[in-house]
Order: sequence, then C-alpha cells, then structure tokens
Amino acid sequence: MAHGVAVDSTGLYIVGSDRVPGNWRWRIEKRSLITGALIWVKTSNPSSFSDWAWGVAVDRTGVYVVGYDGVPGNWRWRIEKRYP
Repeated sequence: MAHGVAVDSTGLYIVGSDRVPGNWRWRIEKRSLITGALIWVKTSNPSSFSDWAWGVAVDRTGVYVVGYDGVPGNWRWRIEKRYP
C-alpha cells in the first residue's frame, strides 16, 4: 500500500507499508525515472505491531521518511533518515 512519493534527479522514491505475517511494516522503494524498474527496496519494522510510512522527502544527503509505530495504547510518530 503506497502512501507517499518524492522525486530527485536520480530516481523516484515511494513509501508505504507491506504486510508480513502478524503485522504491517514500512516499505521504501527507489525506482528508475526512465523505466520504473526497481533500483532498491528497504523495509523497516520498528515495532512488533503495525507500522505505517506516510510521507517521504529527498535531498542530496538522504531520504527522509515519516510515519508511525503501531504500539496499541502508545501510537508514536517516527522519522527515519535513509542514505541513498
């Protein structure tokens, strides 16, 4: 399930969540601007419950992803910086 997209001169970045047994985790993809082919994919599962990535921004120093950790009774915002 995709929720956010960003573009720079090197690629298209898509963030969202995918399901693994038991919960949802963050999914971050980089794709080719020309063909749409997958360049890389990274996942993050910060909690043992459902986690959702909602937005992405990119600059020359990294990829910034925002979302939340799904801990029942304590939903928390989460921001990660990834290096392309």
